[in-house]
Amino acid sequence: MRTRSLLSLLLLALILLGCRFSGVRGSGDLEEVTRTFESFSALEISGAYEVNVLMGDEYKVHISADDNLIPLIKTNVKGSALRIYSKKDLRPREEIVITVTTKELESIVSSGASEITANDIDCSRFGVALSGAGGITLSGKTDILDIAMSGAGNIDSKNLIADDVNISVSGVGDAIVYVANILKAEVSGVGNIEYLGNPNKVSSNVSGVGSISKAKKEVDY
Repeated sequence: MRTRSLLSLLLLALILLGCRFSGVRGSGDLEEVTRTFESFSALEISGAYEVNVLMGDEYKVHISADDNLIPLIKTNVKGSALRIYSKKDLRPREEIVITVTTKELESIVSSGASEITANDIDCSRFGVALSGAGGITLSGKTDILDIAMSGAGNIDSKNLIADDVNISVSGVGDAIVYVANILKAEVSGVGNIEYLGNPNKVSSNVSGVGSISKAKKEVDY
């Protein structure tokens, strides 16, 4: 478990190190901007940001970053999804922190090395797709949780109470979930899935050297 986590951290470090030596260099002058939208219920994030998702009574994005990088961080809505991305590689001097406020959230798709936290989720079905070396931390409640992971990412959803969980992990990623009723889990490669709760049914499939196991309550990623 620790070996896989170390591999994930190493890959993330290599990605971030590469970003330091290519792309647009940040000015070092911090600036903040807020962008408003009519509505969205999903997030699609590509890049390396710290993203905090808040439930509120409006739809907006607050960005804190080097002033010359802010125009390069694109935010737009396509369909029901708010997309956050940059067409250029960014070399920030100051950490890029993005706060998303939304009335509802049903899914998160993340690629790259972003660290995303979303609290107070409350929906009938919630979906997560994570690729790369990023991390996602979730809390709240949902009837059904769908997770697809690839690469070296980490998902911590032990505080997202789900009745049913469908999860697949490939690569060296680690995930922990809370499931009350039915767990369907699949691991390929050296990934790891741990679960809290006492599900009535567990269906698991492991190929490679990964594992699916019941977690201790003190587990923390």
